[in-house]
Amino acid sequence: MTKFEKRVNQATEFRETETWMQTLDKLSFILGVVLLVTFVYILGRYPHTHFYVFYGTLVPTMILIRFVDYKP
Repeated sequence: MTKFEKRVNQATEFRETETWMQTLDKLSFILGVVLLVTFVYILGRYPHTHFYVFYGTLVPTMILIRFVDYKP
């Protein structure tokens, strides 16, 4: 099997990813965009009041999710 054939097989396997994984990727992207827009809005609209509450809850939540996801 040549290098080119191996690359074609890898690309084909990538396209045949499970539909639930593709859906999860799409939802993750949408959530990331929504969080970015929300973050920028709160930073601009309430820089001295609500920003610290939002950031203080978002960061520990994201760290916990990452820890639970990567631990196994």
